[in-house]
Amino acid sequence: MPGASREAPVLWGARQAGVDPAWVGYICVDDVDASVARLLRLGGRVLHAPVEIPDTGRSATVADPQGAVFNLFKPLRPQQPLPSHHAGTLGWRELHTSDWPAATDFYGSLLGWVKAQAHDMGPMGRYQVYTTGQDGLGGMFNTPATRSAEWLYYFQVVDIDAAAERLVAGGGALLQPPHEVPRGGWVLQARDPQGSKFALLGRRLPLAGPRTRCPRTRGRPTAACARTRHKRR
Repeated sequence: MPGASREAPVLWGARQAGVDPAWVGYICVDDVDASVARLLRLGGRVLHAPVEIPDTGRSATVADPQGAVFNLFKPLRPQQPLPSHHAGTLGWRELHTSDWPAATDFYGSLLGWVKAQAHDMGPMGRYQVYTTGQDGLGGMFNTPATRSAEWLYYFQVVDIDAAAERLVAGGGALLQPPHEVPRGGWVLQARDPQGSKFALLGRRLPLAGPRTRCPRTRGRPTAACARTRHKRR
């Protein structure tokens, strides 16, 4: 579906090319070359010109006017819809930018994305949800000026605390411990052992017994205390 996103890791050879490992989104369009031309008119940049990927499709690596990188992609064959709301699948796409109103205009003109609900984050400003006309795909908000614009991808898990424990045990690092978001979900932000930033989205499952308080996280049983939590089950 045009305007929908698919994600793939960019890990192999990234450091050799002088860039940090990262996840990058592939956004399906009807015509890659026409979309690139429209992106340039809207103030975006082309990082890698359109190229044919054997037996896969046509792709171009681009950046929005604030510098967030993504790919425009036309599959060679029709794509089956990706599963949703299942562990291990993509659950949310979040743009960290310097000018979210300009970003919503850019992506709306380029891809047809539209604004949905917005959330007041107090001193942090407004969090704008966007959609293709059905459920929300993700959100956009302004980050501190010291950070570059980037896309952050949230993968779904069943138990956010158990996932935090597995993350640390597997060599990853917690950048932001689990915290609650609207509609009862819990999220965390992390880096994998290669340095790629990503996020997890899930639920906090009830404990079989009293919750073990973690003084380092104000009572939240994150990775630092998850072993104790799970032993109590």
